[in-house]
Amino acid sequence: MRSLIPFAATEPKTRLAPVLAPDERAAFARVMLSSVVETVIAADFEPTVLATAQITDPLPAAASTVVDDQPLTAAVNEQLADGTPTLVVMADLPLLRATDIHDLVGTDADLTIAPGLGGGTNAFCTREPAFRVDYHGASYLDHCEIAADCGATVETVDSTTTGYRYRRAG
Repeated sequence: MRSLIPFAATEPKTRLAPVLAPDERAAFARVMLSSVVETVIAADFEPTVLATAQITDPLPAAASTVVDDQPLTAAVNEQLADGTPTLVVMADLPLLRATDIHDLVGTDADLTIAPGLGGGTNAFCTREPAFRVDYHGASYLDHCEIAADCGATVETVDSTTTGYRYRRAG
């Protein structure tokens, strides 16, 4: 199974603009990304960071980077288009644990999803070749609907009671 970590390398964490300067937001985003990459590797995956621009900070040797300047929804969907089973973990989950990833990939569902506290999607594992993402608005609900439209089975990992708790930062 392939693993992707979508990362907005340009203008990251814009919701934190009232409290952090652009360079502070960028540094914060890179620290969170590094943490997620290390956790995905600890879970025995070789992550690919799907970045909107070139990343200058070094990543562990087990990680690779693909630069795609499209919005993240389009970039992720392009990666999913080949139908390969894929784990997708957002780059802003710095307290993620390897056991959380094992929970996602350890089900038989076509789509296993970890919702965020605000209705977004923290992570998912898809085995459904037709599944595509939509990261706008309440993406968790959108992803469940997209999976249903594909005829896919869905399992939700309760991200409010597992290691995902309070993981989405800004």
